[in-house]
Amino acid sequence: MASPPTSRLRLVSFAAALLGLAASLVLASPAVLGLKAPGCAPGGHCDRASASAWSTIPGIGLPVACLAAAYFAAALAGLWIWKDGPHPPLARWASRAAALAAILYIGISVLERIACPYCLASHAAALTLWVLLERRTPSSSPRLPRLLPPAATFAAVLLSLGVAVHLQRSRAATQDQRELEQSRSTLASGAPANTPAFAGRFWRGPADAKVRVVAIMGYQCPDCRRIEDQLAQIVRTRTDTAMSILHFPFCSDCNRAITTTTQPNGCWAARLAEAAGILEGPTAFWAVHDWLVARGGSFTDQEVARGLAQLRLDPGPILAEMQSPRTLELVRADVERALSLGIRQTPMIFINNTELRGWNAPDALSIAIRAAAEAPTSTQQAPAAAPEKMIEDWRLEPRQAIPVDAERAVGSATPTIDVVLFVSLQDDNAAALDSRLRAMADRRTDLRYSLRHFPADPACNPAVSRRVHPLACRMARMIEATAIVAGPKAAADLTRWTLQNHRSYTDAGVRGLLDAIPADTKAAFSLRDAPEVSAAVARDVELGRSLNLAQVPALFINGRRLPRWTTGDVDVLDRVIEEAAAGR
Repeated sequence: MASPPTSRLRLVSFAAALLGLAASLVLASPAVLGLKAPGCAPGGHCDRASASAWSTIPGIGLPVACLAAAYFAAALAGLWIWKDGPHPPLARWASRAAALAAILYIGISVLERIACPYCLASHAAALTLWVLLERRTPSSSPRLPRLLPPAATFAAVLLSLGVAVHLQRSRAATQDQRELEQSRSTLASGAPANTPAFAGRFWRGPADAKVRVVAIMGYQCPDCRRIEDQLAQIVRTRTDTAMSILHFPFCSDCNRAITTTTQPNGCWAARLAEAAGILEGPTAFWAVHDWLVARGGSFTDQEVARGLAQLRLDPGPILAEMQSPRTLELVRADVERALSLGIRQTPMIFINNTELRGWNAPDALSIAIRAAAEAPTSTQQAPAAAPEKMIEDWRLEPRQAIPVDAERAVGSATPTIDVVLFVSLQDDNAAALDSRLRAMADRRTDLRYSLRHFPADPACNPAVSRRVHPLACRMARMIEATAIVAGPKAAADLTRWTLQNHRSYTDAGVRGLLDAIPADTKAAFSLRDAPEVSAAVARDVELGRSLNLAQVPALFINGRRLPRWTTGDVDVLDRVIEEAAAGR
């Protein structure tokens, strides 16, 4: 029998491998499932890490996180097989290679300031495994048969993730191409004759350019940097194209819409460029702009002073102006303009006042600019305001086939409008939206509404990695158990009660409601953890995963997701419902 210290060593090794596997899978989830990693806001360290040249395996383009996940899965298989006995020497060399890679990536993350928490967890797990494996006794022989299961696990996981990444990239590329074609078609129909009213303060390119591009961006946004590089090259090579920018840093210092700052130097970078423009004009603005883009918007006091001097600009006045209220107001004005246009992410690109969707497709900028340049001259309206953009986002969503359980739905039996809402029942936003949709279904004769489970708890939803709503799985299972015991109407009553009482939810409250319906309370509670009940919740979760849900509530109207229906004082839900009713 193994000694307690050895057993504890094995337990800690298992925990480290599990931590590394979980962190690696979360890091791989954007490439594998198209989902944002939980807690990783746009433009944050996770985004910057995934956009880094170090994030993919050279030659095949597979995320390094997939390789790490395969390694940790293989380590778990090995630890299970070898137990507390000797391990093959090759396993020790594999752990040393993983530890060396972890040290290398920790150094890179420090130098490039992209230390995301999931990356650090993965690196820590690799180093812990290496240290623990060094303390174990290696086998004196290669023991190749004992290497086969870990090796097979490594190959199987890596192959599976590789296939999933390929499929996700194909889906994303198809969506980008579809959106790009819609934008290209709009641009080909006509371009404005004069400078549009919607623009930044400085233009780069010919004053009489037929094609005018406005990019809303942040200097610490990786996608912005890539797109800006392409755009600057196009402007340098074409005589009919000019560009301008508006600032939208993901930093609460100058952006009221940001609650979690992920671009800590974003406001100062934007204010630095504006200060150069105020004091030295367009040439200085674009020189500082290019310097900031090349650095990813990051700089220290010493670096910015040295950089301005290299650009033959006097650092003293520009740095003083950068800290003035005037630059802050200019950046805030850009933010307000972007918000009025319904910005969801950066970059947001307009060509001749038409939003360029699908900008991530290959050669998208060149294709769209060429279409605008070759179009007949005409007058176009200014870009759509936030409500129109929110509705347009819904129109452009691909239509999904979402099965409806007619017995659980409320409203019309022969609907023109099918509304499906995915919720985590403990979510504060779900109750008000559910109540509003049920009222619509009661009031209208053409609308059917149904609710689906997507609990924000990994205990019953593998699509989420963090327990946000600890009661959500229990709530969903209780409703499904009630449906089996007492039928769909009782389940609907319990659903409404659960949403309305999600903050004070207790088993005693559920018992009181079931007794009042009446329903077989004891049978419902005894069935709550039964396999058939868990399977019913899992069906909704799998449906949500197939629709690439990243957060809830998620609202679908006639098979198309409505990404946003409210922002600030703007609410477009009623307008979208009317448009769906008209069949547009």
